Amino acid sequence: MAAAGDGPVGGPAPPYSGAMTDMHIRTALPEDDAALARLDRALWSTLHAVQPRPEPPYEPFFNDRFGPHDHLVAELAGRLVGYVKLGYPTPLLTNAHVRQIQGLAVAEDVRGRGIGRRLIRAPSTRRAGRARSASRCACSGTTPRPASSTKRRASRSKACCRASSCWTACSWTTC
Repeated sequence: MAAAGDGPVGGPAPPYSGAMTDMHIRTALPEDDAALARLDRALWSTLHAVQPRPEPPYEPFFNDRFGPHDHLVAELAGRLVGYVKLGYPTPLLTNAHVRQIQGLAVAEDVRGRGIGRRLIRAPSTRRAGRARSASRCACSGTTPRPASSTKRRASRSKACCRASSCWTACSWTTC
């Protein structure tokens, strides 16, 4: 049973017209905390979670380790429908220039529209304007889909990443 305030995240999605002109990606703001926390709780699953299901009282989405500046959010018709969390792979100063995707979520009712792909591409797109920047993306993940479907998705991901000059390795594990 859903806890109070855990209903649909921001209401139903607008009808899909085939165009994503009203979707944009931006850096998260402190006031996005509640909506992102609801989205995260709505997507919690034993298939990927390493922590128990969140229980009230809920922790804030943003914390000392990951703040708004570490998240890019996808907004569709004024509703937050996804995010990508960026972090540092290690605390070493020699890796201070490296950012890693450490979280990705897309609301279930808007999946299949390319929002996740755009969120994954967004960090390298934003870096592209910086002088002497280089991007490398190593993808790994788990999926409950059959191996044949997983291979097709991995193949599409490789093609997408190659097109944006960021792919080096992509490995998928079927649960």
